[in-house]
Amino acid sequence: DKLVGARFYADFRLNRGDLLVSNVRAVVLGGTHEGQWRADFTGETPKYTGSGTATRINAAQLAAFTKAPIGTGIISGRYELKLAGWNASDFAKSAEGTADFDWSNGTIRAFSVNGRGPAKVNDFRGKLALKEGVLAFNESRMATGNGIYFVTGTAEPEKLALELKSDTAAGYKVTGSL
Repeated sequence: DKLVGARFYADFRLNRGDLLVSNVRAVVLGGTHEGQWRADFTGETPKYTGSGTATRINAAQLAAFTKAPIGTGIISGRYELKLAGWNASDFAKSAEGTADFDWSNGTIRAFSVNGRGPAKVNDFRGKLALKEGVLAFNESRMATGNGIYFVTGTAEPEKLALELKSDTAAGYKVTGSL
């Protein structure tokens, strides 16, 4: 699908196979994105690096774009990402990155913390690391109507393995596929 943005702005510089796209700004997915991307075509395999900040992204619009029913709410965060290759398959295999995120006032459809419907989330914030197709949750904390949970574990397209621990409420293990 297409990612539609508005008020797009960027500076471009191409120097002997090295493309720098800096000061990238756009209104996208109901929020804003600011960042910088570099594409290095000087070697045998292209390498891409990017970093930026996404602010007030609408989770439902993101879900529609990715065709993954992740949930609802507002997502903000900072990221750094490295990719290599010529196509989506290459990108998926080579992707490495980190992100700090904050997901608020919404739901997460992958699981429930009360046995009914998607998990209602007041505030879910933490750190993510992506390597070899595995997304790892680190130092993550989720506040729900049932309590505060510390979240660890991994998410892959076909495998979800999260653990939610709490000092005051029941803990959960979330497994399955996304």
